[in-house]
Amino acid sequence: MTESATFAIIGAGLSGAAAAWRLAQSGAEVIVLERDVPASVHGSSHGSARIFRYAYPDRFYVDLVVQSKPGWDELEAASGQRLITPSGSLDFGAVRDPRLLAGVLETAGVEHELLGGEEAKARWPQLNFDSEVLWHPGAGVIDAESTVEAMIHLAESAGAAVRTGWEAASVRRAASGYLITSATGETVHAEQVIVAAGGWLPRLLGGVDLPSGFLDALPEFEVRQENAFHFPYL
Repeated sequence: MTESATFAIIGAGLSGAAAAWRLAQSGAEVIVLERDVPASVHGSSHGSARIFRYAYPDRFYVDLVVQSKPGWDELEAASGQRLITPSGSLDFGAVRDPRLLAGVLETAGVEHELLGGEEAKARWPQLNFDSEVLWHPGAGVIDAESTVEAMIHLAESAGAAVRTGWEAASVRRAASGYLITSATGETVHAEQVIVAAGGWLPRLLGGVDLPSGFLDALPEFEVRQENAFHFPYL
């Protein structure tokens, strides 16, 4: 038996969960297909420590964060949870270029301070600074796992269906829309498909009907491991 929906979303990490919440909230018929479980430890959206910050060298990304903040506030209100722990953020060193970042934040109207190294040392004596220091208090730590779970819960409350242990193997054009087939032979028909497969995207792309030349135009994917260390929240 083939399930049907207007929108099928492959992957229930942060991107897939956000799409599911907003589409279901708008009244669309949505089905989420997740190879494991939402915010799986094998994906990139698990754990309680992701960075929310405004300090990017490109104004485009700063503006995206500014535009996203009301959505985060809405999600926290709807879920009744604090999903971003306010902490502020420090940037220093030649690679981060605090003066450049401060200039971008200035043009975007984001609250910040540019401090000399000694001035910053007096405020944060536990740290050593080798350059000017950018401080912006609007940054924080995202609880990624709770965020995914909150958006999936809200999506389900709005009528979305979530299938776990459902690994998409192919997405093929049908007479109308698309037919998604799982690794075990189950099928879902959808008018539109959103692929948010994260690190499993390269494996899936070979089984997706894409426009001619699309794959050749993509850069090579490289999945890396990152170690993040956070200070206690004070």
